Amino acid sequence: MPAFFIPSLCIFSISTIIILPSKAFLKEALPSIRSLALFNLAFLVQCICLYAGILISENGSHHTLWTAKAFSLIGLALFIAICRDKLTLRDIGICAPNPRRIGTTVLLFVVLGAITWSAIQSSHQHQELSMNMLLFMLAASGTDEELVFRGLMPALLINQVATGRQRKVNKAIALLIPSLIFTSIHALRFSNGHFSFSPSTFAMVSIGACAFMYLRQITGSLLGPLAAHNLVNAGTMLMLAKG
Repeated sequence: MPAFFIPSLCIFSISTIIILPSKAFLKEALPSIRSLALFNLAFLVQCICLYAGILISENGSHHTLWTAKAFSLIGLALFIAICRDKLTLRDIGICAPNPRRIGTTVLLFVVLGAITWSAIQSSHQHQELSMNMLLFMLAASGTDEELVFRGLMPALLINQVATGRQRKVNKAIALLIPSLIFTSIHALRFSNGHFSFSPSTFAMVSIGACAFMYLRQITGSLLGPLAAHNLVNAGTMLMLAKG
């Protein structure tokens, strides 16, 4: 069983227990119960489809990572199709980015690259690199994650009818909760019957999560954070290979 699966189910359960009852006292600061349920379901769909892809790959394919991501994206595409009465593609961020924010996007790419380089230099780690892995990092490594955590989740948490202070609370929730879940699933692992938590991973991924969400907000599109996510992953692999 992959190390991410059990922690992901635990985080899904905790999120469901906290988010759904919160509607009773946060009221207009949260969207409808249906939207909150779909918010949690989007994350569950991604986890289950990733796991299904890994299981199938282990039973005969040598392209485990590609298959897992393909399954995840297919599952999320079906999820989006089912939710079309609730969400438009623009709501999710599947649209062209704001061209006036290109400079900010490039600057953020550079800052993330510098932070990643500094972290890797201090870690003294080394990892073998293949062309297949590099292509995977560039093309697919963060694609489904961006679709869930910077696309579906924030869109499903937004309450369009909220006003005043409730609107500010709603916006903060839509920004923070998906980022917290995203960070937690990278830092928490379950292997050999034990949970492990990496504070350094949590800190580094938190920076990326905030940066990707910021890009999503200022550009109105998933293309910026998706490109940044995959480029950071590929750059990390290259730097580890040279370390």
